[in-house]
Amino acid sequence: MRCKTLYENGRIYTMDEETPYAECVAVDEGRIVAIGCGKAPQTIEACRVVDLEGMTMLPGLFDSHMHGTPTGASLSDVDLTNAASIKDVLDLIEEAAAAKNDDSWITCSCLDSSKLIEKRAPLCTEIDAVSGKHPVYIKNMTLHGCTINTKAMDLIKVPDNLKGIVTDDNGERTGEFSSDDSANYIANTINDMTPDSQVRKYIRDCADWCASKGCTTISGLDGGLFDKTDRDFYMWMNMEKDLPIHVEHFFQTLNVEHARALGLPRVGGCICLDGAGFEGTMATREPYNDGPFPTGVLYYTDEEIYNFMWNANKHGMQFGIHALGDRAIDQYLRCYERVYKELGLEGNPLHNRIEHFTMVHPEHIEKAVKMGLILSMQPRFTYKWDNPATEEGHAYESMMPRELVDWIEPYTKILEAGGTIAGGSDSPVTPVDPVFGIYALCNMPNETKRVSVTDAIKAFTINGAIANFKEDEKGSITVGKNADFTVLDRDPYEEPEAICDFKVMKTIVCDRLVYSGKEK
Repeated sequence: MRCKTLYENGRIYTMDEETPYAECVAVDEGRIVAIGCGKAPQTIEACRVVDLEGMTMLPGLFDSHMHGTPTGASLSDVDLTNAASIKDVLDLIEEAAAAKNDDSWITCSCLDSSKLIEKRAPLCTEIDAVSGKHPVYIKNMTLHGCTINTKAMDLIKVPDNLKGIVTDDNGERTGEFSSDDSANYIANTINDMTPDSQVRKYIRDCADWCASKGCTTISGLDGGLFDKTDRDFYMWMNMEKDLPIHVEHFFQTLNVEHARALGLPRVGGCICLDGAGFEGTMATREPYNDGPFPTGVLYYTDEEIYNFMWNANKHGMQFGIHALGDRAIDQYLRCYERVYKELGLEGNPLHNRIEHFTMVHPEHIEKAVKMGLILSMQPRFTYKWDNPATEEGHAYESMMPRELVDWIEPYTKILEAGGTIAGGSDSPVTPVDPVFGIYALCNMPNETKRVSVTDAIKAFTINGAIANFKEDEKGSITVGKNADFTVLDRDPYEEPEAICDFKVMKTIVCDRLVYSGKEK
């Protein structure tokens, strides 16, 4: 047998149950043509041999839920991740303003006001004092809320009838917007002001960043939610062939006919049944916050969601829908049970997904597993916000009783029930980093949520492929599949507690090296 490339002298974990471990992989024309243990068979003649030097090769890693354009934008935003006070936020904005010689926008990402000493977002007047002539746009960490200064409010003119407009005791706007309705209005208005060249840069930056983190495939949830013109979605489609990684597009629209006309196999993504916990818009059965929406918000009627599900599946299209709170998950399952029975979807042949599946109850798991739904989840959420060793790790417990927190993203219980978990980041909510996602799953501070190293890797490999209807092409190192590989400097089975420190040494897509880390 002749092949283009032979990878050998490494620890190769295939995620293929029939041959879980290999020591060499032969590749030709971008696909795997043979695998073997020990030295390569004498019958294989390779044009080139790649010595893995004892490093670990996994199937190419997936991020099964991320927002591509906002991720690319966040890479050049003012990063507020480490801000501990309003002064910290204002200092960073003032520094950004001083570095500009025009009146352009200052855009900031990853504000978590629950981490700030003041436990609130900065007021527009506070931002005005340091921003000069610049409009300022601060995106919440969750993307379900934002804050802008007076200059930005003058430019955007958010209508009074939208939800989530925060006002002070005198009825004046503070600059904070805490609902998807108002926050997305602002995001869309700013997108309309952004030139095509900048959006293309966001896309390239995002793809390059994902490759550097070991991703060979991403589920890109774009269009609709943050860009009502869908411009960024079309750009992703047009640029895909020139990007270093595979992109499985989720078109965030309820317009099934539009998605069908584009020839897409799927539709939806973050079609938000509810909002997010930190903004108080996650839809729950019982009150969990003292804001304007004590039990959160449901953004759609049952009939709207049922019709979307039915239309998508009737035409053979996969869908994904965002449902965080238990009341939103109730709505999803209530609507899907109708579609499941009416269309005869035994075994979930279309690989329909629940995005997030956060605040669950035993009956949710039972129903989701029975109907074969794929659970697209973000392990870093739980690791970050249910971690007694850190200040921000008490975030979930500050919102609801401990007994409910124990049922937030209960990975172990889902796997024990036979569920399929596909791992993602929801970037830029948390960073694209599937290696850290694997670490989080098998090192959860809440030990009742920990899983095995194998199950953790599966969440970001073969389960990611299943979640994108690509299990025949990707997700395991199996003959006939794409030569998509992620090479790490160390072995996760030997050092599971240190996976967060592992380096991505190579990202390989269809036998093409798209990222190379520093040499060992």
